[in-house]
Amino acid sequence: MSNPLIPLPHFERNSTVSLCKESGKLAIYRILDTTPKEVCAIEIGKVNFPYSGAPVFSPNGPPRNARSWEIWAEDFYMPRFNHCLLRPTPDKFIPLHMTETSIPSGEDSELDLRRAAVQFLDRSFGMTILADQFSYRCAIKHASFRFNAAQCDVRGWYEIHLFYGRHPNALMHRHWNRGTRILKSI
Repeated sequence: MSNPLIPLPHFERNSTVSLCKESGKLAIYRILDTTPKEVCAIEIGKVNFPYSGAPVFSPNGPPRNARSWEIWAEDFYMPRFNHCLLRPTPDKFIPLHMTETSIPSGEDSELDLRRAAVQFLDRSFGMTILADQFSYRCAIKHASFRFNAAQCDVRGWYEIHLFYGRHPNALMHRHWNRGTRILKSI
């Protein structure tokens, strides 16, 4: 039974929520998609509470070729929401390098191919491939055939695309993860 003083949850696509787990750890999830009875979410990091100082966000690395999201049924998320264990967070948790950089289409053909493949999956299949593993495999196979790319590559692109909240620069090369510097032209 829901508390009339607490509004019903409204999960927006690509928004972030914090979930206090049974162990007392605080995890940050990105909402991938919703239906009236289910929420699809991916864990993007954890919040660590040191003995002294402010809490620190520890991001998870982007997933590699694995179906890493979770499907929450209404009987999972409603009790947690009613007990204030599941709350929306204002931050989007997109890396600064990704938000500062703008790579227009046509500049990098490899990036354009990746973007086209994941946009095809989003537009053509939507929530169905997130909820059903068989549909996911078929959609990946179809996209890999259509864009002439390996299935593991398309799967990895799609996972990263979802992990970073469908950000336009989610599929760009992440040189900052490798310790190199990006030199800006003057």
